[in-house]
Amino acid sequence: DFNGAEARVMLGLLGNDQPAYDIHNFHASEVFGGTVSRERSKQMFFAWLYGAKSIQKSDEGKILDNFYNKEKIVTKYWDGQTVRNTYNKEIKNVDKHHALNYIVQSTAADLALLQAIKIDYLLRKNKCKSRISCIIHDSIILDFSHEDKALLDSISSLMSSTKFGNFMINISKGSNLGNLKEAVK
Repeated sequence: DFNGAEARVMLGLLGNDQPAYDIHNFHASEVFGGTVSRERSKQMFFAWLYGAKSIQKSDEGKILDNFYNKEKIVTKYWDGQTVRNTYNKEIKNVDKHHALNYIVQSTAADLALLQAIKIDYLLRKNKCKSRISCIIHDSIILDFSHEDKALLDSISSLMSSTKFGNFMINISKGSNLGNLKEAVK
């Protein structure tokens, strides 16, 4: 899955570079100057992104407002009624309160689908036994055959290489969806 898909999409929509490490650690150190933990920076980012009143007027909310220009994104991708994301997906009858959410979420969803298409092509081209099992939000779940292990680096590279720069990805493995554990890299 993508590490911090929503934050990375926002950075991409703003034309900013992607950090090569965990986005929430990036927020903690670079955005909040090391004054908060990774977990707290993650909580604050999502509360801010989705409009929680508790953070909107806080100092942390103002810091995030200064770092991420929500208005620039909304102005570019929302015409006052319809959201049109960077992949030209249209969502009609959108109010201003929901516009940013729809822009970011639809862009992240389309990006995950595009990456899945690339991975599927690679697997089919190489006549692999592995297949995409499903896509959950920003995660591509593979039913992976050990015979295809030599393609893991190529699959990882395809997943992380996006139109918004290289996204850090998290890789987990397990015998079924219920027992996935982060893979040691």
